[in-house]
Amino acid sequence: MNTSFIKVSMLCMSLLAVSVEGFSQEKKNQNPSEVVNVEKNYTPQVKSKEKVNFNPSASNTSEKKLSVQYITELETPQAGFTTQSVNGMLLSNTQNETLYPNYIKAGYGYNLSTMADGYYSGTFGKTTLWAKLNHDRSERDVKPLPQNSVYSHTDASVGVRVDAGRYDVGGHVKYAYNSFTNNYMLTLYDVPAINAEKLKNSIYSGQVFVKAKKKGEIFDHFTLDASYYAGNEAAKEMEVIGNTRINIPIKSWTIAVDASLGYYDTQIGYINNAESENLLHLNLLPSISYKKGHWDLMAGVRMGILTGNGAEGSNFHIMPEAKASYVITDGLMTIYGAFTSGYKVNTLAELAYQCPYMGPINPSSYTREKYNVKIGLSGVISSAWHYDVYVSYVNQDYSPAWIQVIDEISQNIFSSYYMTAPDHIKVFTANASATYKISHRHNVGAFIQYNSASSDLFSKALYTPDFRVGASYRGSVVQDKIDLYGRVVFNGISNSAMYSDGVATEQNIESFVEYMGEASYNFTKRWSVFVQAKNSIDGRIPMYYGYEAPGFRGILGVKFNF
Repeated sequence: MNTSFIKVSMLCMSLLAVSVEGFSQEKKNQNPSEVVNVEKNYTPQVKSKEKVNFNPSASNTSEKKLSVQYITELETPQAGFTTQSVNGMLLSNTQNETLYPNYIKAGYGYNLSTMADGYYSGTFGKTTLWAKLNHDRSERDVKPLPQNSVYSHTDASVGVRVDAGRYDVGGHVKYAYNSFTNNYMLTLYDVPAINAEKLKNSIYSGQVFVKAKKKGEIFDHFTLDASYYAGNEAAKEMEVIGNTRINIPIKSWTIAVDASLGYYDTQIGYINNAESENLLHLNLLPSISYKKGHWDLMAGVRMGILTGNGAEGSNFHIMPEAKASYVITDGLMTIYGAFTSGYKVNTLAELAYQCPYMGPINPSSYTREKYNVKIGLSGVISSAWHYDVYVSYVNQDYSPAWIQVIDEISQNIFSSYYMTAPDHIKVFTANASATYKISHRHNVGAFIQYNSASSDLFSKALYTPDFRVGASYRGSVVQDKIDLYGRVVFNGISNSAMYSDGVATEQNIESFVEYMGEASYNFTKRWSVFVQAKNSIDGRIPMYYGYEAPGFRGILGVKFNF
């Protein structure tokens, strides 16, 4: 049968009857009548911030993925490597997922696509055990390589939480593996390892924690994170991060001290002759907060020291930090704002997750967010309408700008890898999003965003679309037997940079559309089959010069809830 006909047929069928089984794994037991979760801010050059989470942390590179399925992430390596992803505007759980929150899901399809997804959580007395599995693999066209390439991501994690009275105690371990293969790259010459036939990396990570159940406890929490990265070019990286918070509550006031200490050791073998670099990051935030009535306020002073042979001397940062929200109308309208700043370490684990197609030649780097200002308004118009509108502005130094390096080794053999150059960028973002609950079976959401990003090195900050707009739908039909989901996001033109034959030039990344559609049929309370069409791999569409969107993927699969 004609391949184009199969592709078009599957896409049309999925976009007409689209649904998703994905849901927040931390919120399995929510009532199915809840409204959609709309797209979160993209802010490509800004560290992810919460509106009222006043806890600071050292840079966390445990390759965080949002605790939801079917996220879409246009990864943006420049500017801190902590970009907010396009959150997919996910909707609430379906009834059978509430009854049976644990599940295993697998599928196979066009473009060498395979996927598997699973979640388990069980409570035994005061102990809760959980486990997660995620696998996604697909073929994609990568220029200038003459053959298609295969990208694969797999991760698995297990954890435990124990109820110890006023505190929860526990931890988790995780293993992640990424590989990018093109069988053409080594067919003619035995070139250096940077042209490896298979770019691959493994990331081992884990955490132990003690966390207070109630806010306002004198000892709030202690967490210890550790990870180890092993990849091509004899690249290795170790990081250890400790984080704690102490509170002194006085009626409506709270005096607090947040402290974190991170150690990073990085080694790149081929380029830097196995030379290693290390960074030590100490971060302190003494603060005072007030919460009463309509007000929620925090003011503090962030103090950070970044030192080590990977830093240019000892870098000391001290800036005021403030966050505030005010409920204008109970349950209807809230205005919020924040002023933040600080250092962040950008590690190889983050580089590998955000750009899996090229081998690293630079060790870990750091970024200084001189300041980040955000003001927004959120609330509801009615029980069906929810909205959020905000503007933000960030000024950032030492922001890594990814530049693709292409060297023609022979007539048809290329090496392709990335280098980073420190840039100074300024980004203004305006974003508006809304959701509407048509009925308990049908929900829609939409967002629109404008970005204006300047750069000292380039005509504008790299990989930052000027304009983005998207919409989503979730519903159930035929007496809730068929679940439907669809999402589409348009991304405008952005800039990239490449270095070839000793010359660096800017290149346009053309506008592109992200899409995802799924229809599933629940033939029992536990069993369902699904058909899916999308153009992301592991929920990501990293767009760089020469690395196109992965193209159409059609998947047929089955899901079992237990």
